[in-house]
Amino acid sequence: MTRARLEVSTPASRTERRPPERGGPGGVSKLPALASDTSEADRLLDGLAQRGTRRAQALRHRRTAVATVCAAALLAGLAGTELAFRSRPEVGQSLPEPGRTSQVERPAGQAAGPAKLSDLTGQSTPAAARDSERAEFESRIAQARAEADRAARAATAQNEALAAALAARSAELAEARQALDRLAAERKGAAEQASRDLAAEKAAAQVLRGQLERDRARLKEVEEQLAASSRQQAERVNAQSAAAALSAEAASAATEKTRQLEAKLAGAEREATGLRAALETQRANLARAEANLADAGRQRAASEEAAAQSAAARRSAEDAARALSERLRQEQTRAAGGQRQLDGLRVSLEAERSNIQDLEAKLAEAVRNRGRSEDALAQQSAARREADKTARAAAERLRVEEARAEASEARLRELQAGLDGKDVELRQLEARLAEIGRDQAKVSSERDDAVAQAARAAGDLDGIRSGTAEILAWLEGRLRAMLLDPVGSERATGERQASAGAPAPADPAIRDGLARIAALLELRAGEARALRDRLQARLSQGMVRLSSPLQDLNAVWTGAGPQTAIFSKTLALPDAPSVQEARHAAPPAEDPRPQPHTEETIAPQVDGTAVLARAESFLARGDLVGARLLLEHAAGAGHALALFKLAETYDPRNPILRRMGGALADRVRAMQLYADAASAGFKGAEDRIAALR
Repeated sequence: MTRARLEVSTPASRTERRPPERGGPGGVSKLPALASDTSEADRLLDGLAQRGTRRAQALRHRRTAVATVCAAALLAGLAGTELAFRSRPEVGQSLPEPGRTSQVERPAGQAAGPAKLSDLTGQSTPAAARDSERAEFESRIAQARAEADRAARAATAQNEALAAALAARSAELAEARQALDRLAAERKGAAEQASRDLAAEKAAAQVLRGQLERDRARLKEVEEQLAASSRQQAERVNAQSAAAALSAEAASAATEKTRQLEAKLAGAEREATGLRAALETQRANLARAEANLADAGRQRAASEEAAAQSAAARRSAEDAARALSERLRQEQTRAAGGQRQLDGLRVSLEAERSNIQDLEAKLAEAVRNRGRSEDALAQQSAARREADKTARAAAERLRVEEARAEASEARLRELQAGLDGKDVELRQLEARLAEIGRDQAKVSSERDDAVAQAARAAGDLDGIRSGTAEILAWLEGRLRAMLLDPVGSERATGERQASAGAPAPADPAIRDGLARIAALLELRAGEARALRDRLQARLSQGMVRLSSPLQDLNAVWTGAGPQTAIFSKTLALPDAPSVQEARHAAPPAEDPRPQPHTEETIAPQVDGTAVLARAESFLARGDLVGARLLLEHAAGAGHALALFKLAETYDPRNPILRRMGGALADRVRAMQLYADAASAGFKGAEDRIAALR
């Protein structure tokens, strides 16, 4: 019965066997259960061995009992023969009792001797009758002995067959135990390798998470530097306005003094000569101020407006001086004393000189502010270069991690090849281990642990994806605010932001740097998503391979079907949101403050040629994100060529996208944009659609 139970196997288990594959959501969780089942199998095998030992003892007892029965049967046959012989009337009365000596009473004095047959029977018996009776008795004894020998031989043959069956069963149990030990060792090695691979993948994910955190910190630093630059630019604008106000005050003061001189100077030749000298001094001071203003204009482009206003004030002062000189030449004949007026004129000229010196000091302060701004811009450039270096290092690390992942895949393929070779042994073992593994509580607990670990990994990846989406949304808002009007509306945008309390847009170098950083981050996010998908596919494939043989064993042990679909659905991680989803998920909040209704708030008409030229320059530098923003702005105005160029930025055959690994390509989006370009009248768009199909 035990042999029949060991060889029981359901038809489904024989027909639905697949090659053992390593992996699956339940594979790692069932390995501890397999170890416990292995120990349970050892206990069952020990129990079977003890049962076989007890059966051998029972067989020995049975053989002894058969021998005893045979002896009893022989004795019974002999007793029956003796009774039959005794039942004969001629000898039944004269035969002695068994165990007693048959002797005939003799007369006294007669010597004792052996009794004769005539003495036993009391009568004379023929010799032929005695011989026939003896022969019949001997034949019955021989027949009883033959039956006893046949029974003994049958019992011996049965005992030998049972001993052979017991030896075969012991050999089968030893072979099954060895196969089970080999399977346990192989499963243990596969589990350890899977644990090491999973630890390596977790370490790679941790490194990627740390790199994203560092990039986020660097972006925050760049934002702070941009805010500081905006504040410095606002301070420069205030300094320019203050310089313009001072220049206006100086011009008005000069005009007022000129009118006073026209009213007061009616003096003589000496006074006119002194006045000319004073005017020459003033001209020299103005020339020095002009030279200083020219130097300030060469050093700082932002102070050109103040220099222009100072030049206008100088020209007005020179015109007033020339007019005054003309009037002085006309009044030379009427010049008379006026020392006090000349003293007052000297005092006023000194005041003008002090005002000019104050203006020079303020211009020098503006120059120093410009130097500090240039230093800040140099620091920002250094920070951008450092960010580029960090991004390149991160890309190199990602390539190294990808190489390690490929090595892990090769190792997994080798393990799979090794496990495929064990298919026949597993099928043989499945037929012998039909009674093993009834306890599923441990499998459920391990399954819950695996699901919890997968949930934690999914939470970590969701945090990385949310942080990346926030960074991309913020960068897109900033870049869109800076690059929406690339053809001459920067001053209007700056005034609108100043009226709303927002900082003015940064210079083109900063915008280009931010665009490159955004493209790099988008590329890294795409690579991270691709790496995450590859790791998830590898992990799911490996888990399915590990769980397949255990599912078959579960089907044999408990009659239940495979449950890998439930585990794979539980461990499946949600896809990371794309850049377009991040754009639509977090739109920039509108400013609730009212905007002044002026002519400058109306957006100017889009110059398609200028936008396309600038987009081409962005594409030449590899700035795919900035080019997309410009082309989307132009495509919104119905520009057919802009739609076609925008579709090319999503086309998977674009060389730029191929160099990036195809992470930013979108075939469906490209076909939609090509269709829009064809609807707008662009002829080559239909060929591109056909090629993509």
